[in-house]
Amino acid sequence: MLQSSSKYKALMQKGIENRNAIIKAIVSCTSLVVFGVVLYSTVGVYFLPAWRDITTLLPAIKFIIIGLILGDFSFAFSGKGAALGATFSMKSFSFVWHLFNRFSHYCQSYPFSNVIKLNGKQYYTIGFKTRSYLCFAELYHLFYVNGTKVIPACIGTLLNAEGLAYWAICDGGKSGSGFNPNTQSFTYEENLFLAKVLKERFDLNCSVHANKKGYRLYILAGSMSQFRDLVTPFFHPSMLYKLR
Repeated sequence: MLQSSSKYKALMQKGIENRNAIIKAIVSCTSLVVFGVVLYSTVGVYFLPAWRDITTLLPAIKFIIIGLILGDFSFAFSGKGAALGATFSMKSFSFVWHLFNRFSHYCQSYPFSNVIKLNGKQYYTIGFKTRSYLCFAELYHLFYVNGTKVIPACIGTLLNAEGLAYWAICDGGKSGSGFNPNTQSFTYEENLFLAKVLKERFDLNCSVHANKKGYRLYILAGSMSQFRDLVTPFFHPSMLYKLR
């Protein structure tokens, strides 16, 4: 964890310089690429409401969002559009910057930092949020009922291996010989449904356990090899410790 804002600013500056170099290389590149694989950054660009209304959500980004929203990310609904965002411990800087690079096409500003005080100690956090878009509102209405996050009935058709990986990175960790996604915010029935989806979609055997915060999904030890094979190709290097 960083101990001063100056170190954070240095990391931010290095990240911005690296990103600018990448953008310059992309702009000068004449190779053919699949549409949507590389999205240019719109940080600092003012988007008129009409522009945001016609912005589309590419499938590659949508699959990632499905995993993120199952974890720590949340949507903020503005009455028409929705913005996506989350805050992490500063020790997750590398992963957050990676995510920001994936989503910078939808962001007005660079990641932000905050200082929180807990038990007399200061802790630095980092996060980012997108602009509010109609295309994000479609997912908001799937995952929220009266402002509460829920598991949509169609989650089995929305979640792929990449989404599963981002879910595990954002809000889960190894527990014993298995893996615990932090699903305590969902009901017992929703946890059972998620276990059913993971079995049918990925052949992962899961159980549901009660704890002091509610109910929690557990990927059984016998499915860990299959789970690692599915998600490792999409894991950010700084987060691979969660699978060990």
